[in-house]
Amino acid sequence: MSDHHHNNYSRGAKKKGIHPLIWVLIIIAIIAGIWYFFMRTPAEAFTIGAGEGLVHYVSYQESIDRAEACGLPVYMGKGASAVQITYDEARGLESMTDRVQVTVPLQIGDVFGPKVDDCPARTLYR
Repeated sequence: MSDHHHNNYSRGAKKKGIHPLIWVLIIIAIIAGIWYFFMRTPAEAFTIGAGEGLVHYVSYQESIDRAEACGLPVYMGKGASAVQITYDEARGLESMTDRVQVTVPLQIGDVFGPKVDDCPARTLYR
């Protein structure tokens, strides 16, 4: 009788440690982070198309880093009222891009390589 009682008790005992569902969530978060990193870091060269900017291929901060590495100007504002700003000023505006337009003038067909300092050919001889 005591063996039977002991078996019922041990069957209901909770194990210590992290719940398996928590492990699943942790693994999903890690996979999502890796996917985001690689999707925002191009593995090969990319070519600017009509209506595209660097942010179509890389993160905002990397687009400013690429502009700086290639000697491309950065502007704040639209059209004739746009003013050239420093790279550091542009980096500081990331949280305001829903209200302020920050642009790097590019040409259709500009080719950027996978590294930050892989610049379009037209910028190499400035």
